[in-house]
Amino acid sequence: MVDSPILKVENNRLLVIGNGCSIGSNVVIQGSYIWNNVTVEDGCEIRNAVVCDGVKVSAGSIVQAGVVLSFKVIVGRDFVVPAYSKVSLLQQPMEEDSDEENLLSGVDLQMESKLGPDGAGYIWQVCDEGWKHSVAPIPKDKLAEIIDDDDTEDESVVTPSGDANSIHNDVNDLYDFEIEVDGTFLRAVEENIVANLAVLEINSLRSAIDLYKNAASIISRWKGLLGFYVKQSDEQIEVISRLEEMCQESAQELGPLFAHIIRFMYEEENDILQEVAILRWADEKAGADESDNVYLKQCEPFITWLKETSDDEDD
Repeated sequence: MVDSPILKVENNRLLVIGNGCSIGSNVVIQGSYIWNNVTVEDGCEIRNAVVCDGVKVSAGSIVQAGVVLSFKVIVGRDFVVPAYSKVSLLQQPMEEDSDEENLLSGVDLQMESKLGPDGAGYIWQVCDEGWKHSVAPIPKDKLAEIIDDDDTEDESVVTPSGDANSIHNDVNDLYDFEIEVDGTFLRAVEENIVANLAVLEINSLRSAIDLYKNAASIISRWKGLLGFYVKQSDEQIEVISRLEEMCQESAQELGPLFAHIIRFMYEEENDILQEVAILRWADEKAGADESDNVYLKQCEPFITWLKETSDDEDD
């Protein structure tokens, strides 16, 4: 019997087991969320699933990746719950105008009591993209499709002389670097800075440019995947907040790049962050302490430009 909640990370996957759960022997539970008062009998396997309050998983059963077992469902002995299934004690509502092409083929609309001889519950139909809304890792075949689609999209903007976006970004990076170097050199002359210190500063600028290029390359590579999960403003604000945390953790290396990365994710060819989300984040940060506004100040020129652009469009 589990008297207090269990929270741990195994193989980079979070495992949560709630109060009052009974876990048998020879049980494998990985990357799952087991709520309260759940019974898992001997010899069961549960991987990357959500198991709600009061569920019973009978001996020898297997709950595959992406499954959601709703309240008080009973999985029968030695039964295998198919991946990404949604199981409930309630019958799935009938929808006369439902699009059958978007539903999994071969699944009976009311798969009543198909959870083994002593099981209780209905397996609901789910859309083909149910994997997007599960706690399971993205299937390898789906991940390959996303990457292939993203590569195809990138190839569509390649000019006869090469990748237009890459050339454009390289030119901008080089131009920014030259401006920074010019400024550093002039400041060294005007302030009589020791040459060795100026060299160190210029080298740090070069390092920052290299880091930015690496970050931009990674974002470009995975923007198709990000697009699946950051469509709403709240999700995009979460991305910005997470980037803040990363920059705070590596302030010396990543801190100066925050505004550049935000701008890069906003640009039309990437379209990861929308104007609304960026401005909402800025408004939320405006009331924070001075120490929490470091990256907001860094973004001030970009935020001002966004607001002016928005005002011009309204006019």
